[in-house]
Amino acid sequence: MGILLGVLAAYFIRPRPLALPTAPARARTTHYHYTENGMKDERWVYKEGRLFSHDIDRNLDGDFDYWAYYDNAGYVIRVEEDDNFDGKPDEFWRYSNGEITGMEKDTDFNGVPDEFYAYRFHLPVQEDIRPNGSRFTTTRILLSNGL
Repeated sequence: MGILLGVLAAYFIRPRPLALPTAPARARTTHYHYTENGMKDERWVYKEGRLFSHDIDRNLDGDFDYWAYYDNAGYVIRVEEDDNFDGKPDEFWRYSNGEITGMEKDTDFNGVPDEFYAYRFHLPVQEDIRPNGSRFTTTRILLSNGL
């Protein structure tokens, strides 16, 4: 009798299928990495199954200070870094087809880049110093083998 009731119950009482996520939930997914003390030190954001951004808290103060952004093919297109940990980016890295093409750096942390680097084959080949985003280069350094 118990077996018969179990079979009937299994037939008539079925668990509801899991609801499919709605379009906005499917469109954006976020994953975190946690430190031993439970702080979030990395975040990956996916849009429609593709990696969109990756953020890192490099000094473990609870705020992200490294931001990387990706195109639909999975290549990094831009990276921003906060070197003085004030919550605003100070270095801006540019990429094309996964290859670094240039970098701008705000050395006096006033929000305006001062140093501009050109890259070829993953190595810096030229540095232009234009204080506070001046139109005129005050110093140009040509680099050999990245040095």
